[in-house]
Amino acid sequence: MSSDAIRRTPVDESLSPTTYPTTQAEVNKKIGRVYLYTAAAFATSFISAHLFSLSGLAGKMITLIIGTNALAVGIGLLAVGIGLLTAVYLTPKENSGLKHTLFGLFTVYEGLFLSPLVILNAPAFAAAAITTAGITGGLGILALKMQTQFKRFEKIMFVALLVITTATFGSLLLPGVAGAFAHQLSLVGGLALFSAYVIYHTQQIRDHAQHDNGNFDEINHSINLYLDAMNIFIRIYEIYDRFKK
Repeated sequence: MSSDAIRRTPVDESLSPTTYPTTQAEVNKKIGRVYLYTAAAFATSFISAHLFSLSGLAGKMITLIIGTNALAVGIGLLAVGIGLLTAVYLTPKENSGLKHTLFGLFTVYEGLFLSPLVILNAPAFAAAAITTAGITGGLGILALKMQTQFKRFEKIMFVALLVITTATFGSLLLPGVAGAFAHQLSLVGGLALFSAYVIYHTQQIRDHAQHDNGNFDEINHSINLYLDAMNIFIRIYEIYDRFKK
């Protein structure tokens, strides 16, 4: 679901001055768990998308979108996704059973949202999923190795996010050359921006793990990376899909 700013609710847990001693091994373990949750969410969504496409539900979604107001249907589906996402974020980690259940429902719902793409171009879907996994993992490793801290760019990145979000909606509403330009900006600029967000969020995860005050939430952090990866995937899919045409 490529909703950009609407869908982004970045976790920014405050770092309390009262922190527990955290070894590098503990930090690495926490980062590893976050990426494990992200990988599990990614896999669940893509497996669900394939199952929904086989069940015929994806075809019905395509018919619904074509036969009605595509923008209105998209906004309605988006609203449901935002509701599930918000429920996951707001559920405390101490309520582990409910939080994991909501997290699972959210990733399955994302699979439903993505399922029409399987019908439209299954090879591009698979290739984009593999490419996205490689990009996200590679950028995560880079984020932990590089000296530059992307936190210093967060204001610039937020402004860029607003621009990309505007371009995304503009590509749907603007006619002719203006719409085409907005679409290209959303495609190329969004790919670069969400790649940068993978680095930003990975470094944020490391910083919070190093200053853990007992509030470190692996699932909430993993959702940030998951949303970054999904925004990358949508754009990679479109690029691969163009080869078909």
